[in-house]
Amino acid sequence: MAAAGAARGWERVHAHFAGEAAEWAHAVAAVLGVPASVTVHAVDLFRPRPALAEVLRAAPGGHRVRAPPAWIAERYGVAARVVRCGVPTDVPRVARGRSGR
Repeated sequence: MAAAGAARGWERVHAHFAGEAAEWAHAVAAVLGVPASVTVHAVDLFRPRPALAEVLRAAPGGHRVRAPPAWIAERYGVAARVVRCGVPTDVPRVARGRSGR
């Protein structure tokens, strides 16, 4: 994977969950010499994950760890930011067609 990433010019490796995928992303990023990032979900935080602190600290800065920021900062000393998944509700609705539907 690292060779393929280097050949494609990867600038970052991202894992969407902080379990085994993040551990692999962390290792590949280290081989490539690029930063790693991770999106953390509740299931990641409340299961025993011995490497979680190391993975989070290897992705420094709030732009690389996406999780509950206060909880992550308090527990792991890592800056994080919240990235909301879903459809924004404050966006104006699309106009209805001629049929009124």
